[in-house]
Amino acid sequence: MQSKEWIAFNDAFAKNPNAAMESTSIGLGQIMGFHYKRLGFASVGAMWDHAKKSLENQVWQICKFIDTDDKLKNAIKIGDWFTVAKIYNGAGFLELARKYGREPYNTSLAKAYGKYKAVFS
Repeated sequence: MQSKEWIAFNDAFAKNPNAAMESTSIGLGQIMGFHYKRLGFASVGAMWDHAKKSLENQVWQICKFIDTDDKLKNAIKIGDWFTVAKIYNGAGFLELARKYGREPYNTSLAKAYGKYKAVFS
Protein backbone atom coordinates (compact mmCIF):
# COMPACT_ATOMS: atom_id res chain seq x y z
CA MET A 1 0.00 0.00 0.00
CA GLN A 2 2.77 2.45 0.94
CA SER A 3 4.49 1.84 -2.40
CA LYS A 4 1.34 2.99 -4.22
CA GLU A 5 1.30 6.15 -2.13
CA TRP A 6 4.88 6.93 -3.13
CA ILE A 7 3.97 6.43 -6.80
CA ALA A 8 1.11 8.93 -6.43
CA PHE A 9 3.33 11.36 -4.50
CA ASN A 10 6.13 11.17 -7.07
CA ASP A 11 3.64 11.77 -9.88
CA ALA A 12 2.24 14.83 -8.08
CA PHE A 13 5.76 16.03 -7.23
CA ALA A 14 6.74 15.88 -10.90
CA LYS A 15 3.80 18.16 -11.72
CA ASN A 16 4.05 20.58 -8.77
CA PRO A 17 6.64 19.87 -6.04
CA ASN A 18 5.36 22.41 -3.52
CA ALA A 19 1.73 21.34 -3.86
CA ALA A 20 2.74 17.69 -3.50
CA MET A 21 4.76 18.36 -0.34
CA GLU A 22 2.15 20.69 1.17
CA SER A 23 -0.59 18.07 0.75
CA THR A 24 1.40 15.19 2.22
CA SER A 25 2.27 14.37 5.81
CA ILE A 26 5.86 13.72 6.74
CA GLY A 27 7.87 12.26 9.56
CA LEU A 28 7.11 10.55 12.82
CA GLY A 29 4.31 12.98 13.65
CA GLN A 30 2.81 12.82 10.16
CA ILE A 31 2.53 16.62 10.06
CA MET A 32 1.00 17.95 6.89
CA GLY A 33 3.39 19.95 4.76
CA PHE A 34 1.06 22.95 4.62
CA HIS A 35 2.01 23.62 8.26
CA TYR A 36 5.56 24.62 7.28
CA LYS A 37 5.09 28.31 8.17
CA ARG A 38 3.54 27.42 11.53
CA LEU A 39 6.69 25.46 12.33
CA GLY A 40 8.87 28.40 11.32
CA PHE A 41 10.16 27.19 7.95
CA ALA A 42 10.56 29.50 4.96
CA SER A 43 9.31 26.81 2.59
CA VAL A 44 7.69 23.40 2.61
CA GLY A 45 10.88 21.99 1.09
CA ALA A 46 12.87 23.29 4.05
CA MET A 47 10.45 21.54 6.41
CA TRP A 48 10.84 18.27 4.50
CA ASP A 49 14.64 18.58 4.38
CA HIS A 50 14.70 19.20 8.13
CA ALA A 51 12.53 16.14 8.83
CA LYS A 52 14.61 13.90 6.56
CA LYS A 53 17.83 14.70 8.46
CA SER A 54 16.99 12.93 11.71
CA LEU A 55 14.44 11.43 14.04
CA GLU A 56 15.33 14.19 16.50
CA ASN A 57 14.24 16.79 13.95
CA GLN A 58 10.95 14.97 13.48
CA VAL A 59 10.37 14.96 17.25
CA TRP A 60 11.20 18.68 17.30
CA GLN A 61 8.57 19.26 14.61
CA ILE A 62 5.94 17.40 16.64
CA CYS A 63 6.79 19.43 19.74
CA LYS A 64 6.70 22.69 17.78
CA PHE A 65 3.36 21.72 16.21
CA ILE A 66 1.87 21.08 19.66
CA ASP A 67 3.46 24.18 21.19
CA THR A 68 1.89 26.44 18.53
CA ASP A 69 -1.68 25.36 19.37
CA ASP A 70 -2.86 26.18 22.89
CA LYS A 71 -6.08 24.16 22.51
CA LEU A 72 -4.13 21.07 21.41
CA LYS A 73 -1.54 21.57 24.14
CA ASN A 74 -4.26 21.84 26.81
CA ALA A 75 -6.14 18.81 25.50
CA ILE A 76 -2.95 16.75 25.78
CA LYS A 77 -2.30 18.04 29.31
CA ILE A 78 -5.76 17.03 30.55
CA GLY A 79 -5.96 13.78 28.56
CA ASP A 80 -8.86 14.85 26.36
CA TRP A 81 -7.99 12.42 23.59
CA PHE A 82 -11.16 13.13 21.61
CA THR A 83 -10.18 16.80 21.26
CA VAL A 84 -6.57 15.87 20.48
CA ALA A 85 -7.76 13.54 17.72
CA LYS A 86 -10.20 16.11 16.36
CA ILE A 87 -7.55 18.84 16.19
CA TYR A 88 -4.80 16.58 14.88
CA ASN A 89 -6.79 14.49 12.40
CA GLY A 90 -9.83 16.64 11.68
CA ALA A 91 -13.45 16.52 12.73
CA GLY A 92 -14.21 13.51 10.53
CA PHE A 93 -11.73 11.14 12.19
CA LEU A 94 -14.45 8.96 13.74
CA GLU A 95 -16.31 8.60 10.48
CA LEU A 96 -13.12 7.66 8.64
CA ALA A 97 -12.22 5.08 11.28
CA ARG A 98 -15.65 3.49 10.88
CA LYS A 99 -15.45 3.59 7.10
CA TYR A 100 -12.10 1.78 7.03
CA GLY A 101 -12.74 -0.50 10.00
CA ARG A 102 -9.97 1.05 12.07
CA GLU A 103 -9.74 1.94 15.71
CA PRO A 104 -10.55 5.65 16.19
CA TYR A 105 -7.51 7.82 16.83
CA ASN A 106 -8.78 9.00 20.22
CA THR A 107 -9.04 5.38 21.38
CA SER A 108 -5.50 4.63 20.17
CA LEU A 109 -4.19 7.69 21.97
CA ALA A 110 -5.95 6.76 25.22
CA LYS A 111 -4.53 3.23 25.05
CA ALA A 112 -1.02 4.47 24.34
CA TYR A 113 -1.21 6.98 27.18
CA GLY A 114 -2.45 4.26 29.54
CA LYS A 115 0.45 2.05 28.52
CA TYR A 116 3.14 4.74 28.87
CA LYS A 117 1.73 7.15 31.46
CA ALA A 118 4.27 6.07 34.07
CA VAL A 119 6.94 7.65 31.86
CA PHE A 120 5.14 11.01 32.13
CA SER A 121 4.64 10.89 35.90
